[in-house]
Amino acid sequence: MFPAHTPVLAAEAMRLIGLRPGGLWIDATVGAGGHAALMLAGTGPDGVVIGIDRDAEAITYVTERFREFGSRFIAVKANFSETGRVMKTLNLPRARGILADLGVSSMQVDTPGRGFSLRAPGPLDMRMDRDERPTAMDLITQSDEETLAEVIRTLGEERAARRVARAIKSGLKPGAIRDTVTLAEAVAAAAWKAKGSRIHPATKTFQAIRSAVNREPEALDAFLKNLPSVAAPGGRAAVISFQSIEDRAVKRAFAEYAAGCRCPPGLPVCACGRKPRARVLSSGAVKPCSAEIEGNPRARSGRLRAIEFL
Repeated sequence: MFPAHTPVLAAEAMRLIGLRPGGLWIDATVGAGGHAALMLAGTGPDGVVIGIDRDAEAITYVTERFREFGSRFIAVKANFSETGRVMKTLNLPRARGILADLGVSSMQVDTPGRGFSLRAPGPLDMRMDRDERPTAMDLITQSDEETLAEVIRTLGEERAARRVARAIKSGLKPGAIRDTVTLAEAVAAAAWKAKGSRIHPATKTFQAIRSAVNREPEALDAFLKNLPSVAAPGGRAAVISFQSIEDRAVKRAFAEYAAGCRCPPGLPVCACGRKPRARVLSSGAVKPCSAEIEGNPRARSGRLRAIEFL
């Protein structure tokens, strides 16, 4: 049994995807099914929810959790970047609403054997799909210092990336780094520390390594690129991100879909013929309220953006 999971920005996400009875809905990162449960409740009696996840344990869990819904819930093991392929394979119509929560689920973080936690000892794994490689240990042992520093800098936005990479490589040689806790200790000693911050100093480096191991930037780009072919006309898509690098990617993609004429200023009429493909549903990212953060501290960095396809 997985630990209890509280979905982030749940009410806001359901409102922005326009949840209503009937039709097809997609939870592209179903995890323990927190958002999917709300989708099933709000789309009855005949709405269908597709739950996609690359984690086989998550798929096993939600299949059992939502068994009572019968054919109204379909669980598929796949990367959320493959949402379009999943729809074609199942011969399904385009969806009314699509949601992707880019965070690591509580069931992954709270299971030390998965290697996501930096506070409980676990293997240097961090794979969301344990049928794939590399593991976190593969990544840090097979990368030279310069490559590792670049990963930490670009995917974790760690200011002291070179120093952190050097500390990791130095700790590997004598075997001082052997699990998640010893890795976190080595990183914390070298990482840049913001004055007064309550965030563990190894958080950004763990974020970067996990992102690289799971090829998260590539998966997000593919997911965003395929949204127009997955969403029905008038359909909506929402993404909850927890890292600024992900939120910027979502913001750019949504702005591109919503952009119209690109002709130079001053032309009497539009010559490019470009028309908006979608409209952005909020003026900025929707953030969790203080009450939600108090009840679920992991929600604090959540950012929700949504669009509606025209």
